Amino acid sequence: MGQVRKATVEDAAAMAVVHTAAWKAAYRGEMPDAYLDELDATEATGRWRQALAQRGEGQATNLVLEDDAGTVVGIAGVGPERLVEVTSGPGPRPSDEDSSVGELWMINLHPASWGKGLGRRLLESATQELRAAGYREAVLWVLDTNERARRLYGRAGWAADGAETVDESRGFAIREVRYRRSL
Repeated sequence: MGQVRKATVEDAAAMAVVHTAAWKAAYRGEMPDAYLDELDATEATGRWRQALAQRGEGQATNLVLEDDAGTVVGIAGVGPERLVEVTSGPGPRPSDEDSSVGELWMINLHPASWGKGLGRRLLESATQELRAAGYREAVLWVLDTNERARRLYGRAGWAADGAETVDESRGFAIREVRYRRSL
């Protein structure tokens, strides 16, 4: 049912393909078409290569999920909780130095692999990676309208905690909700 392993610099191109394909499929109608149409795997490869080469303290641990043929079909990133400006609901943790809270920074599955249980497999591995890193609790941020992902998180023990944010970093506003779970 697929193998999950830590990503290497050599995975950059495959990760870029998964990332761009997943966003184009999952966020069509949720983000501007022009933005999604401009996502380019070749351009993203350089960013992934740089991110993977610069692993260090405070950086994500990136995972890849390979299908039975060895093709990368999923990606995930986990690390310390990022300080996100909460626009409604419970705010950030009492101390931004609370090292007991980790974060699922991102998880994407190639749309051709949706509905096969691979997303659950990747989410389980990412959660195990957070646990192995010593975090006692974890959070993630998800687009409020991404019902598919929200169902996946709910089935895996994550629950919305009432915090919301509006991210305008891409030139348009998207509303995200925070999910949390004990590890």
